[in-house]
Amino acid sequence: VLSNQTPDELCTGTKTYTFTYTDCSGVTATWNYVYTISAPLFTASVDGGSVVDCPADAEVVPVAPNVTDNCGRTVAAVLTSETDDVICTGTKTYTFTYTDCSGVTAIWNYVYTISTPVFTA
Repeated sequence: VLSNQTPDELCTGTKTYTFTYTDCSGVTATWNYVYTISAPLFTASVDGGSVVDCPADAEVVPVAPNVTDNCGRTVAAVLTSETDDVICTGTKTYTFTYTDCSGVTAIWNYVYTISTPVFTA
């Protein structure tokens, strides 16, 4: 008879089911079945980017791709840094960090390349 079980794990650890056997004279013995839950696995997407004509276009914070671990849980991305705004041409990078339930992190960058302005005299 299943006599006990440990609480469900949210990420990693163990889940134990304890079964108690009782013979006809009332003597009992227990048997445990233990699941070991390994750390989840996930991979951040390949870095993204685009070319824009105006520096103001590079001030739009991109949306990080949705990422799930091998158990189907969402791994949230947080904007952790961005480079300074560009005055004319150059690049602006937004860095996002994904952190899973076990504390493992992965980085995803989005790079705007601001092209040389075009003007007519």
